[in-house]
Amino acid sequence: MLCSLLTLGILVQAATSGNDSAADPAQSPGPGGEAAAGQEAPSDAAPVRRPLNPDRPPLLREGTLISRALGTVVFDEDLGCWTFTNEVSIDRKSQGFQRTFCLMPSRVLEEFIAHRRSGHPASRFEFSGTVTIYDGTNFLLPSVITPLAPMVDPDPEPRPTPPTDQTSSPDNTLSSGTERIADRLELRLRDRVGYLPMSLDLPEVEGVDHSRLVADGTRIQNRPGTIIRDQNSGTWRFIFGAQGAGSRDPSLELLPCLQLQAIENLAMRSELSPRIHASGEITTFNGRNFLMLSRWVPATRPSNLVR
Repeated sequence: MLCSLLTLGILVQAATSGNDSAADPAQSPGPGGEAAAGQEAPSDAAPVRRPLNPDRPPLLREGTLISRALGTVVFDEDLGCWTFTNEVSIDRKSQGFQRTFCLMPSRVLEEFIAHRRSGHPASRFEFSGTVTIYDGTNFLLPSVITPLAPMVDPDPEPRPTPPTDQTSSPDNTLSSGTERIADRLELRLRDRVGYLPMSLDLPEVEGVDHSRLVADGTRIQNRPGTIIRDQNSGTWRFIFGAQGAGSRDPSLELLPCLQLQAIENLAMRSELSPRIHASGEITTFNGRNFLMLSRWVPATRPSNLVR
């Protein structure tokens, strides 16, 4: 009797363990030793590499310096701004993507537009500038724009016929030949590089008080001021703090960059116009001043003022 009970208990235990194994197939490896569906992948699995989209290349980091990049500069009617598109070079991997940058207003861009309106036939340019990021788009603050043109050798001058009279010879032949060589070199250089007007060659913008404009390239350091939104254009402006009744500091339009995005977030959370201390570089364009922020901090509120 005791042996029968022990045998029955062993059979029941074996049947129960067999049912558990059949009910949970995830615990047993599948064919070929692979894990069944639903089981977590091993931690050392290779990551999935997604191909880059050539139509939308990765953004360049803010502060990237572009030096002597070749490309074209055109006015984009849809964006309403001048754009620079770099040429793709197979030999240089750093230029493996063709990018289009919106050009920010500056004195260099103003001189380029004046040069373009003069009718120069250049279609390719050598470009240098600084990259910024705003709203998922790369912008470019130009520092140098050099027009390039194919080198065209001027028509060769006819060689002078040697004199028939052997007794007479031209005087000062070395000087005249040197002048011709210098003239030809100057023509070739002008065809190659073109001509960019200097700042004094730019026409004056009517209706603008130039005495209040800050010189292009001026840097400000930790200047107090207020951020406001221009209701007409929708741009953000930096208003200098009052320095006295005779202060003639102009308001500065803020150029697109990551610093501007942070200021926008601060303004959206503030009930009043935010006051900050700003540092950056001032540019000029068409009789207006702009500010490229490099650093800013919120201004501290005086302790004797209570909201």
